[in-house]
Amino acid sequence: MKYFLIISISLLAFFSCKKEAKQEPTPPPVTGEKITVHFQLGGDITTSVGSLRVGGNSIAAKTAFDSTIYAVNIRTAAGALFAQGLFDNPDSIRLDILKDSSYIVNVAAIKKGSSYGLWWQMVGGYKQYPFPIHRTLRNRMFYAAEEAAGSAEAMQPAFADSMAYFSVIRDSLTMVVNVFPISEVNAYFGSTNYTARDTNNTDINLVLRRLVFAIQYKVFNLRQGYLEATYGGQMRPDTLKIKDSLPVARVYSADLFRSKDSIPGSQLQVTLTWVKGDGSKEVLGTKPIRPKRNSLTAISVYLDIKNVDGTIGVNLGDTTWTNVNINY
Repeated sequence: MKYFLIISISLLAFFSCKKEAKQEPTPPPVTGEKITVHFQLGGDITTSVGSLRVGGNSIAAKTAFDSTIYAVNIRTAAGALFAQGLFDNPDSIRLDILKDSSYIVNVAAIKKGSSYGLWWQMVGGYKQYPFPIHRTLRNRMFYAAEEAAGSAEAMQPAFADSMAYFSVIRDSLTMVVNVFPISEVNAYFGSTNYTARDTNNTDINLVLRRLVFAIQYKVFNLRQGYLEATYGGQMRPDTLKIKDSLPVARVYSADLFRSKDSIPGSQLQVTLTWVKGDGSKEVLGTKPIRPKRNSLTAISVYLDIKNVDGTIGVNLGDTTWTNVNINY
């Protein structure tokens, strides 16, 4: 039986792996004049702390999984861990550093996007997030010097070191989670080198880069059963039902977008499987798609094409719009 899958672009597969453990450099002793600096986050992200009342009218409170979280990881110029903190209020981000010392400043921001949000558990009265965040949410910075003195949380070498393998909630009632290399979250990342020279200039202006692409399906002429779209284990599978389009585009974050606008190398294969009304399955075909950073790919699946032998055929067409602002 033949199937024809027509596609115009491809999406790269991407495999993100955890870094091997390595010996961390020793942080320098804390001496000299200290300066407190604040963060101004810009670029692809807008930060704000909203009110629960607008014009006298109440608005629905957010769920426990709606907040944007900010992971701040500071290293010395030599690469030693200096300070770390996890925040859900950007106005709380402040850092005490030594004047005339140089630092590597890394900030990640993670929103739930099209998913139910990131999984966490309560530990000691605080939300604790697993790898790659790997810290508790305290809205304050912790310092390596405090850890050495036994008065702070331990520094985590893998803290926000990757934007892959997030634990994403699949079902808000059962709290079942998915963990994939390409996670269904809306992630941002920024990095800069900073040296505090002037005590009157205490702002770190950091550009955050959006690390996402989005996929939206439209299915035509599916008269029984449903379609499964799978991605070779790299992303959460999708179920496409009769006369169904996904209500919103699904947003995914790719770690390699921290440095590139596309993901070169191996391709991510999209496989369509028809699950018929009697439960039997038939693989319709596999093709690559290749969206770019911050782009929306709309995929249309047509099931009304007949092959030369009269059997059902598939036409998988897609269109990409780059630089589309996808808001959630």
